[in-house]
Amino acid sequence: MESSNNQEREIELERAKTERLNAERAAVEAQERLGEQQRLERSQQEEKVLRDIINDGPKSHLSPQDLIKLLRSDGEYGLEVDGDKATAVYEGKKIPLAQFLEKLVESKPYLFDGRAVRAVQQRKAGEQDKSPAKARSEMTMAEKIAFLDQPDGLAKWEKLPAYPTKMVPLSELTLQQFSKLPVSEKTRLISQNPNLVEELARRGRR
Repeated sequence: MESSNNQEREIELERAKTERLNAERAAVEAQERLGEQQRLERSQQEEKVLRDIINDGPKSHLSPQDLIKLLRSDGEYGLEVDGDKATAVYEGKKIPLAQFLEKLVESKPYLFDGRAVRAVQQRKAGEQDKSPAKARSEMTMAEKIAFLDQPDGLAKWEKLPAYPTKMVPLSELTLQQFSKLPVSEKTRLISQNPNLVEELARRGRR
Protein backbone atom coordinates (compact mmCIF):
# COMPACT_ATOMS: atom_id res chain seq x y z
CA MET A 1 0.00 0.00 0.00
CA GLU A 2 2.78 2.40 0.99
CA SER A 3 4.74 1.50 -2.15
CA SER A 4 1.69 2.32 -4.25
CA ASN A 5 1.32 5.72 -2.53
CA ASN A 6 5.00 6.54 -3.14
CA GLN A 7 4.64 5.69 -6.78
CA GLU A 8 1.61 7.94 -7.12
CA ARG A 9 3.49 10.82 -5.43
CA GLU A 10 6.39 10.40 -7.85
CA ILE A 11 4.00 10.42 -10.77
CA GLU A 12 2.40 13.63 -9.42
CA LEU A 13 5.83 15.25 -8.98
CA GLU A 14 6.85 14.35 -12.52
CA ARG A 15 3.56 15.68 -13.82
CA ALA A 16 4.08 18.95 -11.89
CA LYS A 17 7.63 19.28 -13.27
CA THR A 18 6.38 18.69 -16.79
CA GLU A 19 3.63 21.28 -16.39
CA ARG A 20 6.13 23.80 -14.97
CA LEU A 21 8.55 23.19 -17.85
CA ASN A 22 5.73 23.56 -20.37
CA ALA A 23 4.65 26.80 -18.72
CA GLU A 24 8.22 28.15 -18.75
CA ARG A 25 8.65 27.13 -22.38
CA ALA A 26 5.37 28.83 -23.31
CA ALA A 27 6.46 32.02 -21.48
CA VAL A 28 9.81 32.05 -23.32
CA GLU A 29 8.11 31.50 -26.67
CA ALA A 30 5.60 34.28 -25.94
CA GLN A 31 8.49 36.63 -25.01
CA GLU A 32 10.31 35.73 -28.22
CA ARG A 33 7.18 36.37 -30.28
CA LEU A 34 6.73 39.74 -28.56
CA GLY A 35 10.37 40.64 -29.20
CA GLU A 36 10.06 39.64 -32.85
CA GLN A 37 6.87 41.68 -33.21
CA GLN A 38 8.57 44.71 -31.66
CA ARG A 39 11.59 44.32 -33.96
CA LEU A 40 9.27 44.07 -36.97
CA GLU A 41 7.34 47.19 -35.92
CA ARG A 42 10.59 49.07 -35.29
CA SER A 43 11.94 48.00 -38.69
CA GLN A 44 8.71 49.08 -40.41
CA GLN A 45 8.82 52.44 -38.63
CA GLU A 46 12.45 52.97 -39.64
CA GLU A 47 11.61 52.09 -43.26
CA LYS A 48 8.76 54.61 -43.22
CA VAL A 49 11.02 57.37 -41.86
CA LEU A 50 13.63 56.65 -44.53
CA ARG A 51 11.05 56.47 -47.35
CA ASP A 52 9.48 59.78 -46.29
CA ILE A 53 12.85 61.56 -46.26
CA ILE A 54 13.88 60.03 -49.59
CA ASN A 55 10.53 60.88 -51.22
CA ASP A 56 10.94 64.50 -50.11
CA GLY A 57 14.53 64.66 -51.41
CA PRO A 58 16.15 64.64 -54.87
CA LYS A 59 14.38 62.24 -57.25
CA SER A 60 16.45 59.08 -57.74
CA HIS A 61 16.37 56.55 -60.57
CA LEU A 62 16.17 53.93 -57.81
CA SER A 63 13.04 53.17 -55.85
CA PRO A 64 13.13 54.28 -52.19
CA GLN A 65 13.51 50.64 -51.13
CA ASP A 66 16.46 50.07 -53.49
CA LEU A 67 18.13 53.30 -52.44
CA ILE A 68 17.74 52.29 -48.78
CA LYS A 69 19.32 48.90 -49.59
CA LEU A 70 22.21 50.65 -51.33
CA LEU A 71 22.82 52.97 -48.38
CA ARG A 72 22.68 50.07 -45.94
CA SER A 73 24.88 47.77 -48.01
CA ASP A 74 27.78 50.23 -47.92
CA GLY A 75 29.03 50.36 -44.35
CA GLU A 76 30.79 53.70 -44.84
CA TYR A 77 27.44 55.52 -45.05
CA GLY A 78 26.60 54.61 -41.43
CA LEU A 79 22.84 54.94 -42.00
CA GLU A 80 20.99 55.36 -38.69
CA VAL A 81 17.40 56.11 -37.67
CA ASP A 82 16.51 57.72 -34.36
CA GLY A 83 12.80 58.34 -33.87
CA ASP A 84 11.58 60.38 -36.85
CA LYS A 85 15.10 61.48 -37.84
CA ALA A 86 17.79 59.73 -39.89
CA THR A 87 21.49 60.40 -40.40
CA ALA A 88 24.27 59.16 -42.66
CA VAL A 89 28.02 59.70 -42.75
CA TYR A 90 29.60 61.93 -45.40
CA GLU A 91 33.37 62.47 -45.42
CA GLY A 92 33.59 61.15 -41.88
CA LYS A 93 30.87 63.44 -40.52
CA LYS A 94 27.37 62.37 -39.45
CA ILE A 95 24.77 64.64 -41.08
CA PRO A 96 20.95 64.58 -41.54
CA LEU A 97 19.88 62.19 -44.29
CA ALA A 98 18.20 64.97 -46.30
CA GLN A 99 21.51 66.84 -46.41
CA PHE A 100 23.39 63.62 -47.16
CA LEU A 101 21.19 62.93 -50.21
CA GLU A 102 22.13 66.33 -51.69
CA LYS A 103 25.80 65.43 -51.20
CA LEU A 104 25.15 62.06 -52.84
CA VAL A 105 23.70 63.85 -55.88
CA GLU A 106 27.05 65.62 -56.29
CA SER A 107 29.20 62.51 -55.78
CA LYS A 108 26.98 60.01 -57.66
CA PRO A 109 24.80 62.00 -60.08
CA TYR A 110 24.12 58.90 -62.18
CA LEU A 111 21.80 57.65 -59.40
CA PHE A 112 19.50 60.66 -59.74
CA ASP A 113 17.15 62.29 -62.22
CA GLY A 114 18.80 64.93 -64.39
CA ARG A 115 16.48 67.67 -63.12
CA ALA A 116 17.40 66.84 -59.53
CA VAL A 117 21.10 67.01 -60.41
CA ARG A 118 20.68 70.40 -62.13
CA ALA A 119 18.66 71.76 -59.21
CA VAL A 120 21.37 70.82 -56.71
CA GLN A 121 24.10 72.23 -58.98
CA GLN A 122 22.22 75.50 -59.45
CA ARG A 123 21.56 75.82 -55.72
CA LYS A 124 25.22 75.24 -54.97
CA ALA A 125 26.29 77.75 -57.61
CA GLY A 126 23.86 80.29 -56.12
CA GLU A 127 25.36 79.81 -52.68
CA GLN A 128 28.86 80.31 -54.06
CA ASP A 129 27.80 83.49 -55.85
CA LYS A 130 26.37 85.09 -52.73
CA SER A 131 28.29 88.16 -51.66
CA PRO A 132 30.13 87.70 -48.40
CA ALA A 133 28.62 89.45 -45.39
CA LYS A 134 29.87 92.96 -44.81
CA ALA A 135 32.39 93.53 -42.08
CA ARG A 136 31.23 95.65 -39.12
CA SER A 137 33.41 98.56 -40.24
CA GLU A 138 31.75 98.56 -43.68
CA MET A 139 28.23 99.06 -42.32
CA THR A 140 26.48 102.37 -41.89
CA MET A 141 24.82 103.09 -38.55
CA ALA A 142 21.40 102.32 -40.08
CA GLU A 143 22.70 98.96 -41.41
CA LYS A 144 24.14 98.10 -38.01
CA ILE A 145 20.83 98.84 -36.27
CA ALA A 146 18.85 96.83 -38.86
CA PHE A 147 21.30 93.91 -38.55
CA LEU A 148 21.05 93.85 -34.75
CA ASP A 149 17.23 94.04 -34.90
CA GLN A 150 16.91 90.74 -36.83
CA PRO A 151 16.39 87.41 -34.98
CA ASP A 152 19.62 86.35 -33.25
CA GLY A 153 21.11 89.62 -34.46
CA LEU A 154 23.58 89.94 -31.61
CA ALA A 155 24.87 86.37 -32.04
CA LYS A 156 25.29 86.93 -35.80
CA TRP A 157 26.92 90.32 -35.16
CA GLU A 158 29.59 88.71 -32.98
CA LYS A 159 30.48 86.34 -35.83
CA LEU A 160 31.03 89.16 -38.35
CA PRO A 161 34.63 90.18 -39.05
CA ALA A 162 35.51 93.59 -37.62
CA TYR A 163 37.22 94.57 -40.87
CA PRO A 164 36.89 93.48 -44.51
CA THR A 165 38.32 90.03 -45.06
CA LYS A 166 38.28 90.29 -48.85
CA MET A 167 40.59 93.03 -50.10
CA VAL A 168 39.71 94.88 -53.32
CA PRO A 169 42.50 95.43 -55.86
CA LEU A 170 44.61 98.45 -54.96
CA SER A 171 43.68 100.04 -58.28
CA GLU A 172 40.00 99.99 -57.20
CA LEU A 173 40.50 100.99 -53.57
CA THR A 174 38.59 104.11 -52.47
CA LEU A 175 39.47 106.54 -49.70
CA GLN A 176 36.39 105.41 -47.76
CA GLN A 177 37.45 101.75 -47.98
CA PHE A 178 40.99 102.71 -46.99
CA SER A 179 39.71 104.50 -43.88
CA LYS A 180 38.01 101.32 -42.67
CA LEU A 181 41.09 99.10 -42.97
CA PRO A 182 42.96 97.91 -39.86
CA VAL A 183 45.80 100.23 -38.82
CA SER A 184 48.36 97.54 -39.63
CA GLU A 185 47.07 97.31 -43.23
CA LYS A 186 47.02 101.10 -43.63
CA THR A 187 50.62 101.25 -42.38
CA ARG A 188 51.69 98.53 -44.79
CA LEU A 189 50.11 100.23 -47.80
CA ILE A 190 51.49 103.68 -46.93
CA SER A 191 54.96 102.22 -46.44
CA GLN A 192 54.74 100.96 -50.02
CA ASN A 193 53.35 104.27 -51.32
CA PRO A 194 53.71 107.35 -49.06
CA ASN A 195 51.42 109.35 -51.39
CA LEU A 196 48.61 106.77 -51.34
CA VAL A 197 46.11 108.88 -49.34
CA GLU A 198 46.50 111.86 -51.72
CA GLU A 199 46.11 109.58 -54.74
CA LEU A 200 42.93 108.03 -53.29
CA ALA A 201 41.52 111.48 -52.56
CA ARG A 202 42.21 112.59 -56.13
CA ARG A 203 40.70 109.36 -57.46
CA GLY A 204 37.51 110.07 -55.50
CA ARG A 205 37.15 113.55 -57.06
CA ARG A 206 37.27 112.26 -60.63
